Amino acid sequence: MRRVTPHQYAQALLELSHELSAADLSQVTKQLLSQLSQRRELKLVPRIIVALEHLAAETGELVTIQMTTARPAKNTEALARELATALHVQHVTLTTAVDPTLVGGARLRIGD
Repeated sequence: MRRVTPHQYAQALLELSHELSAADLSQVTKQLLSQLSQRRELKLVPRIIVALEHLAAETGELVTIQMTTARPAKNTEALARELATALHVQHVTLTTAVDPTLVGGARLRIGD
C-alpha cells in the first residue's frame, strides 16, 4: 500500500475547502484524523498543517502578518478578518508583539 504524503493530504484538504461548507469540511477533517489515528500516523498532523499553510500561502489564500504595537493589541481576530478583506485573501494569520519603544500606531510585516 502506498503511503500518502503530508503534502498530498494538505492538497486534498485545500481543494475540499473550496467545495464544502465549513460544517462538511469539519466532518471531513474529523474523519481524516480518525483514519490517521487508526493507521498510527497522527505524527503526520504537524507536517500536514505546515504543508497546508504553505499551499494556502502559495495560492494567495493565506497571508501571514506580524503586527508590533506599543501596547498589547485587542480584538486581533476581528482585525485579522478586516485585514483579510482589505487584502482580498481568505485567511490572515496575525501574530502580535509588543515594542514599548513605539510611540503609537502599529508596524505591520506582511509575508515572510
